[in-house]
Amino acid sequence: QTYQENNKTWLKKELSKLRHYWLDWQELKEKTSKWGSRWGSRGGERQRIIIALLGLALLSGDEINSRWDCIYHILTSNFFTKKDNQNLELLKQLNPICIEALFLLFEKNEWQVDYRKLRFYENQGYMNYQPSLFAKSFANSLQKEYFILDKQNKKVKVKFELILKDDTVVNREIPSLFEYETNIQNSSSWIYWQFSYNNKNIENSDFVDGFHQIFIHLVENKNLDRNWVLTKCLEIQTNLWQDNAKSYFKKLFLLLEPSQDELIYLQDNLFSLLNHENKSVVNFALSQIKEIYQLDDFNIADFVSYFDMILMNFNNKTAIKTILLIAQNILKQDKEKQKYTLDILLSLPNVFIGDDLSLQERTAKIIKTYFKDKENHQDVIDKITVYQDNIAQDAKNIIAFLLDGQDKIEFDNSKQIVYEYKDHTIDYFDKNNECILYQDFYKLLFSLGRLKNDKQPIEYERLINSWLILSYQNQFPDDAYQQIETVLKQERYDDEYLSSNFHDIFMSAIYALVVKNSMFNSNKINNYHDSTYKIIYAFANILRQFYRLNKNNKGVTLLSLPTHYPSFIKPDILINRLLEYQEKNINFDFTDLSVALARTPRNQNQKEDDLLFELIEKLDNRYLKEILYCHFGKHKIPETIPPQSWIDEVTIKDENIIHNSITKLKEYFGKHQNNHQDQNLYKINEINQDNWQSWRGLWATAALTHHPQIDLDYSHEDGKIYDKVLPKQDEHYRMQPIYEYSYEVRKWKKMVVGYTIACEIPKYFRLASTTDIYRRQCYMKQYNGHWSYVSVFDGYYDNFGHQFNFIKSLTPVNTLYVDKVFANGVFEFLDGKNAKSFTVMVQSFIEKCHPINQYTLMILAYLLFHSKKDVRLIAVDGLQSLIDQQKIEISVFAKHIIALIENNSAPFSRFIESITLLNQYGSTNSSFVLQLLDDILSKVKFEEKQPIGFKKMLELYYILLGQYNQKPNKEVLTNLDVLLNQASGLKSIIAKIKKL
Repeated sequence: QTYQENNKTWLKKELSKLRHYWLDWQELKEKTSKWGSRWGSRGGERQRIIIALLGLALLSGDEINSRWDCIYHILTSNFFTKKDNQNLELLKQLNPICIEALFLLFEKNEWQVDYRKLRFYENQGYMNYQPSLFAKSFANSLQKEYFILDKQNKKVKVKFELILKDDTVVNREIPSLFEYETNIQNSSSWIYWQFSYNNKNIENSDFVDGFHQIFIHLVENKNLDRNWVLTKCLEIQTNLWQDNAKSYFKKLFLLLEPSQDELIYLQDNLFSLLNHENKSVVNFALSQIKEIYQLDDFNIADFVSYFDMILMNFNNKTAIKTILLIAQNILKQDKEKQKYTLDILLSLPNVFIGDDLSLQERTAKIIKTYFKDKENHQDVIDKITVYQDNIAQDAKNIIAFLLDGQDKIEFDNSKQIVYEYKDHTIDYFDKNNECILYQDFYKLLFSLGRLKNDKQPIEYERLINSWLILSYQNQFPDDAYQQIETVLKQERYDDEYLSSNFHDIFMSAIYALVVKNSMFNSNKINNYHDSTYKIIYAFANILRQFYRLNKNNKGVTLLSLPTHYPSFIKPDILINRLLEYQEKNINFDFTDLSVALARTPRNQNQKEDDLLFELIEKLDNRYLKEILYCHFGKHKIPETIPPQSWIDEVTIKDENIIHNSITKLKEYFGKHQNNHQDQNLYKINEINQDNWQSWRGLWATAALTHHPQIDLDYSHEDGKIYDKVLPKQDEHYRMQPIYEYSYEVRKWKKMVVGYTIACEIPKYFRLASTTDIYRRQCYMKQYNGHWSYVSVFDGYYDNFGHQFNFIKSLTPVNTLYVDKVFANGVFEFLDGKNAKSFTVMVQSFIEKCHPINQYTLMILAYLLFHSKKDVRLIAVDGLQSLIDQQKIEISVFAKHIIALIENNSAPFSRFIESITLLNQYGSTNSSFVLQLLDDILSKVKFEEKQPIGFKKMLELYYILLGQYNQKPNKEVLTNLDVLLNQASGLKSIIAKIKKL
């Protein structure tokens, strides 16, 4: 026995090797396709069958995994199940014990399993009945066996006789469809699409699904209990199933047309649906309750107990309207007995929490009609009093007799806080945000292992700079590199292939240093993503400078090491670092210095500036001093970048071109393109054609960091040599059409339904050095000879937090350019699922040290129109924080929203839902929303029809005007007249606004 088991173990190991060699996809020596690919598997069908049969004979259920798909394929083919098949005898000889485990595994991986195959192996005794597996398989694999397409009558015919003769199907499989989630809702979709392909006007409501017919037939023939089916249809609505699966059984419930007696029997099940978060489920339950709530056996007391919850759910106004209708009828019936009146009247004021004007007025009228006894109904008065600040003026006038006995009342706006925008001074150097290097190697090692989960780029820089200091202080143990290599191996990092994920580049650079004792090759960075993230080379050059400093370690850090979180550098510390480099005869890296300048704010007082300029004067490099004086404000920005004096100096100094024209000079500079590998080896104490673009990038960084109001123009004829400094021009939106496709009898029709809104971005300057930080952050890319806009979210949903925070960390003082390129890319993802990406962005915006600009506000405006509600909630939360900080300039924010509305860029209802929610956060927010609507309504124009839901915005505006006891300004009134001429349905609400 022992020998047999050992032999079996050896055979399993050999079989696993065979499967890997013959069947696993891998890199092969020989080419596997005409395109030259070497990726494939060696084995064919013969090897696949042999290995599968051996697996059936040897493997147990515990040893099966998804790599044994060859066994799955042979089991689901006709290899064993053909009639008069000799292979069935082979199956008996193999006597497999892994079939059940295999089918369960592949069902878990959502592979379809044929129902007839399952029944075959069950009948042969190779597996037991598994309810979920059999239910899914039954729903998914028998459409063509049970259903016939009747093209003449445009319907599905069901072979009922085939179903009824199989007792297992009737008594086991069909009831299980009510217990386990399957794909039954799509079981007849192939037939429906054949109808719609050939018939232009077919309606889904005309199409009766095949399984619906089966259920109805079995109920009529008493094979299924009718009450049981109706009950299960309702219970399914509360299951954690997909919405379309629940809708399928909801439709079955309606097709069965339950009687009033049956609905009374099911009323408790209907009540349980009123708790559901899905509004379609709640509305479905209420639609059935409307049929029975006036019957004697209806439990009104239990039903009324659900009113509070439904009336506070303003995402489901249909349900609120239904409850108000039912409540009014119940109150009418209860006028004499007063059995339910108090409970209903206590629930109705919940409507006043919302901002729907018509619902508030309707509720107020109901309360006024049926409220008669102040003494016994004091609780109702108290509840209305709590909500009175949120009640619209018209509704409040209706129920004024409950509050103070007057015919009309005015809002008390003495407690209302008015939003006011303030230009903030950022505290860059909070003592609580100081960046302190690691004092111990093992803390450094621990931080290396957890970097992947750390979204703060400063931690990467903290690590490599701590490395430099600890290594210089001889605090690395003898086996330090071996310990670091162990961490890298756990993450499987190497330097053979680099994506443009800066985390991978960082780890690959450490790998090259520790394992190969070499500088990593940044030319291996993925070329495709290079076109999306050219800024990544700035980080790559900083890592290369780290390698050089580590190789000749003199105890200095990188110039770009932040002194304060998230990534700021104190001016005096930067200059002291440059002086230390000078003292120790260390060449600075152009890119390292450029990033340092982009991270260095100016001092807040003259005394600090005087001390700083004294330090700068100690530097020997006159070119560097000139840039630093400009950066810190001692000198004005020159008219050209670099200055004309530098251009003259290079022309005179280079004897080869001393007599040449400016055209020759352009060619001379232009042919020396930026090289990612070698640009940092240039001489730093002179200017020439080799380092010209690096110096030019330093100048550009120094000029733009503290002057966002200027533009650098290289589009002129001498653009290869210098930029012209120009005042920033007013920018126009870049608009692209949004197409909607409709299908009409085998033909697609395309029509423009709106326009996306983005901003104009300059074309990429191919000579831009890695020191030209802002130009490498914000640009258009060239692909196949065409300029296209960079998609900054490409492929980075999972690690977007790393990418975004890294790119932002390079230019924390002036975020205008990075926000601009992200604003350009956001709109195309308004219907995406990348909520995590937008969470990271908004969290960055609300930090106190983040300067808010027009592109930040453009992104936030976009997010209020996002298709996903959780993303819109993220934007609302971000706006709430920025409102508290008083950092939003309303006129700029409104400009973006107006453009989105006028161009029908996204459904208007999303925006209304967002600002309604924002309005509920407090009085400051209400003031902000009022001012925002003021700006929008005074300027918005529509060439054709107004968006659906525009009236809701006017109602919210009317409520807020009343809360703040304000009148609309003249610009709004003038524009409202124009809007009224376009849509007569606005007449009543505009009349109310004018009466204020």
